[in-house]
Amino acid sequence: MVQPVEGDAPLELSGTVVEGRFRLTQRLGSGAVGAVYLAEDLSGGEPLAIKVWSRSVLDPQATGRFQRETKALTTLVHPNIVAIRDYGLVNGSPYLAMELLRGETLEHRLHESGAVTPPPLSQALVWFRQILAALSYAHSRQVVHRDLKPENVFLAATASGEPQIKLLDYGLAKFLTPNDDPARAGLTSQGTVIGTPLYMAPEQALGGAVDTRADVYAAGCVLFELLTGQPPFLHDSTPALLRAHLSEAVPRLSQLRPDLERLEDLQQVLDRALAKTSEERYADAAEMLRALERATEPRVSQPPPAAQAAAAAAPLAAPAAPAPAAAQQGSGLGKAVAIGLGLLLLLWLLLR
Repeated sequence: MVQPVEGDAPLELSGTVVEGRFRLTQRLGSGAVGAVYLAEDLSGGEPLAIKVWSRSVLDPQATGRFQRETKALTTLVHPNIVAIRDYGLVNGSPYLAMELLRGETLEHRLHESGAVTPPPLSQALVWFRQILAALSYAHSRQVVHRDLKPENVFLAATASGEPQIKLLDYGLAKFLTPNDDPARAGLTSQGTVIGTPLYMAPEQALGGAVDTRADVYAAGCVLFELLTGQPPFLHDSTPALLRAHLSEAVPRLSQLRPDLERLEDLQQVLDRALAKTSEERYADAAEMLRALERATEPRVSQPPPAAQAAAAAAPLAAPAAPAPAAAQQGSGLGKAVAIGLGLLLLLWLLLR
């Protein structure tokens, strides 16, 4: 977890009643951008998670914008997007009241204990389809995430035992200012450069306009990391990392996972999602999801070429051999005896 910026440790707000509606009962975690609390709904509803931002990490002009634009996020109702129940200010700091999730982030799952542990291919694709389903829903409502990364993908525990994907911090990256973790933290510069360098589309790195295709690029980075255990581009400095997004070729999956070499269709999906210009990418997550389904749909297995050649060279089955002559003669003799007995019977009847 990112540590708080020195001199800006989040205030301890446990016990605080928020706008007469929620009581913050326990701090669940904190970082450079603020803290998350377990909260009691004083109207008797389910417990909630409330994220409170530190005032110093927000653009000074962003507080009013936060309240106006967050209202739109409350309309995103999808099984793979964390539900936002309410929003407002507490002690001058913006907060979001969200559904309470149990589980872990994809970031933690992939890199727990410092180990690189990519999930099996089938599991990775199940999770990634859910990520694209959430993005597709939001894109259809003209909402762009802007900061898709494993840290914002939550594996929520369910009664079935199979984790359910929930996207976090939807559309909120634009409110943040730089902190002490430039590689994995959001960047802004007078509101022009927004996102996380490891997953940032080239147009974001250049401070250009951002649309659904920037999310497609970030999704490509997340898919690469899901399959290999690391992002597609890794460098020691943020400038070098941004240059890589602008100019370096997309790595081959087989460089890190030789067992994926046969999945050329999947590599082609990645290549298009990670294209350097937005015009070359999928238009949105829905188009990328359709391409992924085509690339990973089960194929009807064909026999190997050698087996096909052997089958073609094999002679056709010979026609059934005629019955032996003795059998044919035996059959004819039986018919003659039957006819003879019939004639004798007829003659006897006539002479009576």
